[in-house]
Amino acid sequence: MKKHLLFLSVPILTALTVTACGTESNTLWENASPETSALTFYIYDGKSSRQLMMFDNTESNKLLSELSSENVKSVEDIPDDEITLPVYGIDISDKNGCPLSALWTNGYLIMQNGNIYKYDHDLSHIEDKYTWESTNEYENKIYLPCADILARGDKGWLSDYLNRSENTAAQDGLSYEITGFENNTLKTRLTNNNDTPFIYGEHYSLQVQLEGIWYDVPARSDNNYCFIDIAYELSGNSSAELTHSLEPFGQLPHGRYRICKETLSAEFNVPYTE
Repeated sequence: MKKHLLFLSVPILTALTVTACGTESNTLWENASPETSALTFYIYDGKSSRQLMMFDNTESNKLLSELSSENVKSVEDIPDDEITLPVYGIDISDKNGCPLSALWTNGYLIMQNGNIYKYDHDLSHIEDKYTWESTNEYENKIYLPCADILARGDKGWLSDYLNRSENTAAQDGLSYEITGFENNTLKTRLTNNNDTPFIYGEHYSLQVQLEGIWYDVPARSDNNYCFIDIAYELSGNSSAELTHSLEPFGQLPHGRYRICKETLSAEFNVPYTE
């Protein structure tokens, strides 16, 4: 997995001091704000994900101190064959209220801004060592911060670290098609051939096909990917011209993709071809 250049939408969150032998003192968490946000710890074991939440800032500070106790060493990438299970994630807000997230696998630490560090601190004891006020489990789901960086391999997407997509289905009287591509934005047309109105929102998602199976494409970790919760009415026997930016998903590896809206989808290639 190579380090990717990301265009940051938040201030740089980390500062490092170089020490002997190429290692750096670990100040990655110095801007964390447990006084104003919960700390969340994630575990993915290859089958399910667990999300543990801590609201006590005294306990959170202890955990952050432990995470900061081990020096780090900046590296360019993680070889795909060195990404192993389990994978751990950490998420908390910084002093500006922005997310501060990281993911750990096999002695590597991946920060949300794309920086990668060699970090030998073992996180396997964290769940049992600290007190957690809330726990959630997600069967057959990868639920991690920085998942988009983890899933980008040297030669494309790593399907082991992507969630399988739910099936899309055609709806009677409705069609959805791509009409063009410009400035990293898809132009689409939603058509309602029914006599009754069709209600839709702003939300859309992206999927990629790998060996005949569709997977969800995660949004970039450094991108505030959200939608206005609003409903639009498409009258019967009419069409709407829509645009969908691919910027939230970063630079996409070559392949077959589909843009999904409601239960409809339209396929396209990257690089884009008519």
